[in-house]
Amino acid sequence: VNKLGRGIINTATCWAEVPASIAKVSKQTDPFVGATLGTVEGVFTGILRGITGIFDAVTFVIPPYNKPMMEPEYALKSADDRMKEYLW
Repeated sequence: VNKLGRGIINTATCWAEVPASIAKVSKQTDPFVGATLGTVEGVFTGILRGITGIFDAVTFVIPPYNKPMMEPEYALKSADDRMKEYLW
């Protein structure tokens, strides 16, 4: 059930990779580069997270059950961590 839940959650929240990447790139460089390059990076990472979420949801009966394909395990955890790094 963990793999199915992770797949559904990551598919539904893959959009959170966009603001997470904007914050990460803005912190590393500057806000303009973060808004442009970060958006592009976030879209690609979000698409990848969505695909892995669909894969987890479709193959939830096949082991391994507790090994996520992407780190961190959930998109919202990634966004939360990167926003905190940027703001603090």
